[in-house]
Amino acid sequence: YSQEAAVIEDIVTKIAFENDGKYTRRQTTRVRVQTDAGIQAWGLLKFSYQSGTQSIEVAYVRVRRADGTVINTPEDNVQDLDAEITRSAPFYSDLREKHVAVKGLGKGDTLEYQVDWQQTKPLCPGQFWFEYNFNRSSVVLSERLEMKVPAERAVKLKGPSANRTVTSDAGWRTYAWISSHLVSTKEPGSEEKEKTAAAVGRTPPPEVDISSFQSWDEVGRWYWNLQQERIQPSPAIQAKAAELTKGMTDDGADRKSTRLNSSHLGI
Repeated sequence: YSQEAAVIEDIVTKIAFENDGKYTRRQTTRVRVQTDAGIQAWGLLKFSYQSGTQSIEVAYVRVRRADGTVINTPEDNVQDLDAEITRSAPFYSDLREKHVAVKGLGKGDTLEYQVDWQQTKPLCPGQFWFEYNFNRSSVVLSERLEMKVPAERAVKLKGPSANRTVTSDAGWRTYAWISSHLVSTKEPGSEEKEKTAAAVGRTPPPEVDISSFQSWDEVGRWYWNLQQERIQPSPAIQAKAAELTKGMTDDGADRKSTRLNSSHLGI
């Protein structure tokens, strides 16, 4: 792979879910950088997180040179910034990114880093879910995903079965996958295409998907409890609606009057 800008030698992602809905995620990565383009691609690392429900810690970022020298990136090189999407979609105002300017990265060096995420506030207490896609855009020699759930917890799981293992130990059940991708398929402009597809909801389904929800009915009940107070009309609005429709015998009666009077409701 001497012609590749960089080769990802190893990615390990470990996720541990708790019964209360919290979870931790650790990603450890090792990348061999081979060209100036590789330096540009890996010289600035970005890690996203949701500040309202998650915390993130960059455990280490370091460069290992061929002669054995190790250059550690100091904490001063880590910035906590708003995610780019918040500029155009303020709805995602809690989405932030840790930016890490890698110190001393050069051609022929190996970049190593570890990042830890912690779900400090479950979105739905007592439930958890997660999705994962293996890296298909770069040359990856080895990629391992581990998902740990309490041994007694029933989960819904989708993912490739050919390279999956399931083990149980000390109250945990662990699902693991090992993958590799030995051909670079990243095309010019592919990142922009992926962002556009995500914006219109046309992203392909994830390769691995896990959820403690056992049915869509359970999801619906949870969502209804979130939305119930917001979508049910207040007594004042119900009274105004009754006043505006007084004397009408069916939904189609006096539509013109209804359209005019509906302005009182802000419709």
